[in-house]
Amino acid sequence: MWLCIVILLVQQDSQETARLLDEAGRMQGAPARKALAQVVRHVRAAQDWPARDRDEIVKRLCKMLPRHAATMEEALEVFGRDAPRRVSRQILFRRYVEQWTYAPPLAVTVSFDCPLGQEPRLREVTVVQP
Repeated sequence: MWLCIVILLVQQDSQETARLLDEAGRMQGAPARKALAQVVRHVRAAQDWPARDRDEIVKRLCKMLPRHAATMEEALEVFGRDAPRRVSRQILFRRYVEQWTYAPPLAVTVSFDCPLGQEPRLREVTVVQP
């Protein structure tokens, strides 16, 4: 009986996070980033979620993030001020590409295009495959 209750609570948490992600998709600007930040916190705190649910939410987050966070500062609002596990930079002519890689359970890579003399712009967000 306790196992059934725990499973229902875990499913409720993942469904609640999915609903929050849907709401964030309908928002614009700072409220959307705030909702996405809450989704990120839920995913990081959810150790007992089924992998399938967590992966689906992370994939949806990756698709949605470029519409709501275009700069590094906005991406930091969503992912929090915690340092990513790894930061790498590729130096090119008059620009560089910077990648932030976060550790599981939120295993994503966030790439920025950083032209010389301009503000860095979000390029893509991808899920890191184990």
